[in-house]
Amino acid sequence: YLKAAVDTAAFTPVSPARARSLKEKYGLDPDRKVLFHAGHLKRGRNLQRLLEFPGYIQLLLAVSSFTRQEEDLRMLLEQRENVTLLQGFLPHIEELYQLCDGYVFPVEEKYNCIDVPLSCLEAAACGKPVITTRYGEMEAFAGKSGFRFVDTIEKDDLNRQISQALLSEEDPRDAVLCYDWDHAVSALL
Repeated sequence: YLKAAVDTAAFTPVSPARARSLKEKYGLDPDRKVLFHAGHLKRGRNLQRLLEFPGYIQLLLAVSSFTRQEEDLRMLLEQRENVTLLQGFLPHIEELYQLCDGYVFPVEEKYNCIDVPLSCLEAAACGKPVITTRYGEMEAFAGKSGFRFVDTIEKDDLNRQISQALLSEEDPRDAVLCYDWDHAVSALL
């Protein structure tokens, strides 16, 4: 079967100067760490748990959709001082991955995302550490450079993995190169 794939030409690492410039472009403090998450705004993705990490970190969320049921979650996120919420279509979403200092994926429950979250692949392709649960096929990245797993999304475990990831120099890009579109299509053919 055709596995999930990522455009490793568009989702690519950038220099620290470019990352700083992108932080400024999106109205973020360039001197503070940014954690990023992209996806649907729904409780099953555990986004409310992301409000529990240290205030010195900026949280950037790009959400594609939400329903009336999640209005309270949206309001809760928007009220936090260190949270920036971007909604709707973002033509250059790769810039958000490039500016961040780490990507966080807190989904635990089945059917709240596809088995191999594209957002995790995109972050890794940009050379950003990925802090994730063992959701779906993410387990395939266990032991790979730049991937940190939380056994639970409890505050202490999540914060410990975030801190370690932000201090690490590990680069996860090599781990996702086999998910490149050219490779995926060749395998399918």
